[in-house]
Amino acid sequence: MLDDRVAELERANAELQRKLDERTAERDEAIARETATAEVLGVINASAGDLAPVFQAILEKALRICGATAGNLLSYDGEFFHVEAAVHADGRIAENQLDRPPLLARSDRHNLLHPLLEGKDFALSEDVRESNGYRQDPAFREMIDGGGYRSLLNVALRKESALLGSIGIYRQVVRPFTDKQIALLQNFAAQAVIAMENARLITETRKALERQTATAEVLGVINAHPGDLTPVFDAILEKAHALCGAEVGTLTAYDGEHFHALATFGYSEQFAAFVRRPFRPNVYMQRLIEGERVLHLPDQRTLESEPPDAGTTRAFLELTDLRTTLFVALRTDTSLLGYISAHRHGVHPFSEKEIALLENFATQAVIAMENARLLGELRQRTADLEESLGYQTATSEVLQVIGRSTFDLEPVLQNLVETAVRICAAEALRSICCMRTDSIGWRPPPETRGNTASRWHARRLRRDAALWSGAQRLKGGSCISRMCMRIPSSHSVKGRASADSGPSLACHCCARTSRSVSLLWSAIEWNRSPSGRSNWYARSPPRRSLRSRTRDC
Repeated sequence: MLDDRVAELERANAELQRKLDERTAERDEAIARETATAEVLGVINASAGDLAPVFQAILEKALRICGATAGNLLSYDGEFFHVEAAVHADGRIAENQLDRPPLLARSDRHNLLHPLLEGKDFALSEDVRESNGYRQDPAFREMIDGGGYRSLLNVALRKESALLGSIGIYRQVVRPFTDKQIALLQNFAAQAVIAMENARLITETRKALERQTATAEVLGVINAHPGDLTPVFDAILEKAHALCGAEVGTLTAYDGEHFHALATFGYSEQFAAFVRRPFRPNVYMQRLIEGERVLHLPDQRTLESEPPDAGTTRAFLELTDLRTTLFVALRTDTSLLGYISAHRHGVHPFSEKEIALLENFATQAVIAMENARLLGELRQRTADLEESLGYQTATSEVLQVIGRSTFDLEPVLQNLVETAVRICAAEALRSICCMRTDSIGWRPPPETRGNTASRWHARRLRRDAALWSGAQRLKGGSCISRMCMRIPSSHSVKGRASADSGPSLACHCCARTSRSVSLLWSAIEWNRSPSGRSNWYARSPPRRSLRSRTRDC
């Protein structure tokens, strides 16, 4: 009786000890799990945006908690699986896995990752050496044989219904993973998804900040250089291509017939000078002219057979080795102003975000071009208004002199001469002559005081005045026709070597351009000298015969 009681107590004690051991094991597992989770979260916080140390930590913790020997963590881009982290006892196997090229996601049911592609949360293989994947994939078989792996558990990294990757862990014995171990690995997979989402958000935030900073910098350049488009276009190309990952590109203007590059990025000086020359549209640019907003060519070599400029396209590709090209039109509501081009040497198509970013910079370029056009128009209108005001002021001054000099013609003519020279930006006045209304004769005024014509020229004008009449001469022609006459270059006047003091004096005084205006009772004529000869009236010329001066001209 007593023995039975003792035996019963021993059984009860053993049961309690077993339960205590189970609770202790569960507690230890929970502590280990929480510790591992906390450590992974710590790594996530410490490695903002850098997923490599996070994936490495997740794999190491998962292997220890789940009783596995080795493991790989893969990401999925919608077409390929990429090995992001690998933990193996043999370091060479881990290096080989990290260096392995992307794995094409095959949809056949024998693929070990196929259940994850179909939407399953995990895929369990008790012995991978019995699977078709082991038989068909030499690289996978090499890894399994090298590590001596047998059991495999793949767990999906999934955000909602989208597959982001997988975690695969291996055992060197044939021993299936328990439900608890599967749940633990799924918990680590959830942490990996959190890390990937955090990295994505951090990357997007950083890129958005970079885009905003670049936009602000471009707007700053536009404000700092009003009307000067060269630094604006250089800044736009630099920022746009740096953010879009383009290697070379141009900002090209269109004048309605030809394209020519206004700014280049990444090209050599020789090739940049080549693309700055005007060129006619090719088949791709013609599509922009016809209204397309964006033209994306993932691989130009697949399109080089398009007529009519296939040879030119092939030569361009061979010279630059460019493959992927993006054209974004610079367009107003009514016309095409040009385009921005971005090129990559490899076949790396631009993403939708990169295309949208380049479109934003194209909009800024259009704004800069429109600002420059409006500023040019404003400056022209301001200059016109200032010129008109100058004319009105000069007219008022002449009228005031006329009012003060009722019976004295000389100060009126003197003021008229000075005002005409100033308003018309002439360098000197050669003569002002009065004409009788009843005949074509000339009477030079007294001395032309106050202007650059010397007394010698005044005497000369009086002596040779009779030779200036006639419709074939500038002054005579303007008075007879009562129209404005202009000689762009006195050196090109037919018969300038004749005995006519007009061309002779013009040549002697270095005057080239002449204009004469009939005033009905008087005519004004002034000369301009070539650039750099503004002081030609500073000294009196030597007294030479009219014939010798005519011959020198």
